[in-house]
Amino acid sequence: MNTRTLYKNILLVCILALTFQINHAQGPGFEDKRERIKSEKIAFLTREMALSPEEAQVFWPVYNDFQSRKDLLNDEKRSINRFFMQNQSNLSEKEAEELGDKLIALQLEEAKLQSDSHKKLKEILPPHKIITLYHAEMKFKNYLLRQLRGGQGRGNHKN
Repeated sequence: MNTRTLYKNILLVCILALTFQINHAQGPGFEDKRERIKSEKIAFLTREMALSPEEAQVFWPVYNDFQSRKDLLNDEKRSINRFFMQNQSNLSEKEAEELGDKLIALQLEEAKLQSDSHKKLKEILPPHKIITLYHAEMKFKNYLLRQLRGGQGRGNHKN
């Protein structure tokens, strides 16, 4: 077994052990599920992208920053949608227009964030690993959707 494979296996085992500890050390609350999903995603992306230890060291800070900023935008979009659903019958046309404009502005901001993140990734990863990241994110999202629908079993991340 070469050194690179050994490092990847050690990293994967550590991430899976952390996932196991988080799952068993905490109760079944929403934040616990969110953390479990986050841990599973980290393990999944690490495995799918086959990151070297050097690549992982520079990749994860960039990716985590992007993800945190994207999460904030998504929280804002959810807040606007929740407000609309609770108040739609009382909103004026002007207020509805402002909410729609804000949602589009947030989507544009998210696209800019994605573009900026892509540029940063191009500085630290080869192009095939960047495309692998995008594909792996889609596969993981599909896996989560199947879980919500009561589909395939845990740990089965096949497309």
